[in-house]
Amino acid sequence: MKIRYVIERAIYHIIVVWFCINSLLWSGILFISSLSRTLAGTQHLLYNELLSNPTSYIRNICA
Repeated sequence: MKIRYVIERAIYHIIVVWFCINSLLWSGILFISSLSRTLAGTQHLLYNELLSNPTSYIRNICA
């Protein structure tokens, strides 16, 4: 009876830990991908502005 209880608790803990690790991994992956997408978008906008009108871009930085 005791062995069965220990095995059930072990399986329960393995499942809970696995789900926690899984959710943390997925949230981390989603956060990193959204962050990189945001940074790439910002970089793209700055690059377009620099190409289209470099003098106003430099003036805005110096102001």
